[in-house]
Amino acid sequence: MSIARSLLTVSLATLCSSIALAQRSDVPFRGGIPVAPSGLADKPLDIRDRLVLITILVTFTIFIVGVMRYGWDFDQMSALFFIMGVVVGLIGRLGVNRTADAFVEGFRSMAFAAMLIGFARAIYVVAEQGHIIDTIVNGLFAPLSHFPVGVAALGMMVTQFLVHFPVPSVTGHAVLTLPVLVPLSDLLGLPRQVTVLIYQYGGGLCNIVAPTNGGLMAILAAANKVVIVPGYGMAVSQAQHKVRELYDALSKRGVDVKFGIHPVAGRMPGHMNVLLAEADIPYDKLLDMDEINGDFQQTDVALIIGANDVTNPAARSDTSSPIYGMPILDVDKARTVMVIKRGMSAGFAGIENPLYYLDRTLMLFGDAKGFVGNIVRELTGGGH
Repeated sequence: MSIARSLLTVSLATLCSSIALAQRSDVPFRGGIPVAPSGLADKPLDIRDRLVLITILVTFTIFIVGVMRYGWDFDQMSALFFIMGVVVGLIGRLGVNRTADAFVEGFRSMAFAAMLIGFARAIYVVAEQGHIIDTIVNGLFAPLSHFPVGVAALGMMVTQFLVHFPVPSVTGHAVLTLPVLVPLSDLLGLPRQVTVLIYQYGGGLCNIVAPTNGGLMAILAAANKVVIVPGYGMAVSQAQHKVRELYDALSKRGVDVKFGIHPVAGRMPGHMNVLLAEADIPYDKLLDMDEINGDFQQTDVALIIGANDVTNPAARSDTSSPIYGMPILDVDKARTVMVIKRGMSAGFAGIENPLYYLDRTLMLFGDAKGFVGNIVRELTGGGH
């Protein structure tokens, strides 16, 4: 609930600050919120405006010092922003009523998110303190201990397959099941590497059956910026026209969609440019490696379609890797990475890609054309 309190108090502080800055004798208000007329931006800041800006600056200075030096948590940060909101409202001549109106307006915009966070936290505390999650997972896997190792391994995969439906998050899936799977595999004499593969392939099989699960679609629906990285797998599947449909569907939702093109992706230089141009994707959306790499840190989703070696972070960090030093697309810096490919097989270089094992990576196994088509159908409500 501390996070929820923080959201509400920050919204109060932000609204009070913006209202106070806009507070002039000739500024009309609508429902307690200022509606700036044209030409207001040309007017100089008065003493009250400067005091508001100074208050905000001082608040954030205290905030940084408190977090870094004194280890402040959400409670202290919430109190700080609450005080700032009240002070700014008074300085800006909002008075008690309009400051309260600002709080109500801020609460209105953040209430739903705060309630969701609060309920999720409450469920987590109950499940954790009551060991409910452990009991559920243990009940799923304990019967496997009575079977031969080979049968138990298959049973683990089936169970992982079933667990992945309600828990599509790769990280959440691992946190939920591996603490039970690993000791169970030790008791069964099953190598831990095999256990990890069971975990990966169980989720992968789920993605084949239900490729556009709720978690995947929620991430795409909430994204503001998506970078699509095509590779040889897209060419083999001839998925470029489906990729164009995906570009159109996301763009209609207001998502900023770009394409990251590696110069040697595919089987010849410019291979991806030719295929995407064939699908009539706007040329200004096709960015080469040097242009797009700086954008990945601000990218919500990096969607990789059939590319492997050109996204392998080992080229940057593993001096023993055969591809060390090769320029790559920095997809691993995106907030979420989605990889559409047929399996976990290596790329043309014949080496493993550590990108596939990152917490933020979602492996989506299947044919690129069919998988992208399923995503498009979900985004468009079955119109394709």
